[in-house]
Amino acid sequence: MIRKFILVFFILIFTQSCHPLFCDWEFGYEQLTEIENNQIVVGQYILSQKSKDYLKSEGYSKPPKLTILKSGKYKLNDIPKFILDWNKEGKTTTDLEDKWSASCDSSYKCMIELYEFAVVPILEDEDGVISIPITIGDGDACNGIIFEKTK
Repeated sequence: MIRKFILVFFILIFTQSCHPLFCDWEFGYEQLTEIENNQIVVGQYILSQKSKDYLKSEGYSKPPKLTILKSGKYKLNDIPKFILDWNKEGKTTTDLEDKWSASCDSSYKCMIELYEFAVVPILEDEDGVISIPITIGDGDACNGIIFEKTK
């Protein structure tokens, strides 16, 4: 009886839309545990191809762009409003601009705060490209996009 229960439990867990340990849109990325200088995150970011495809499926043809500036500011252009507020309807976009900061600690590894928007981990893909993930809506739904550094 207990074996049957455990089997059914694992089947239910692993057949849901989200893996209990990670979401598939984050697959192939590792969170940085240290950075020598916060300036490593400074640069221009574009969406990963998988993220572009996701937003296209949601009706957005123009992908957003993220620029993290040396001055301590960030600019996020053409971000769909539903990413800011999951309850927003319509296919409108907006721009954001505010401060950013990054920090690392053994308890939470490396994180970046994009003020008035998100606090997220700083990731790196298998090729060493710095990446910034943005969860969309409820994290349990496993929806999100990833910005990858280009310069």
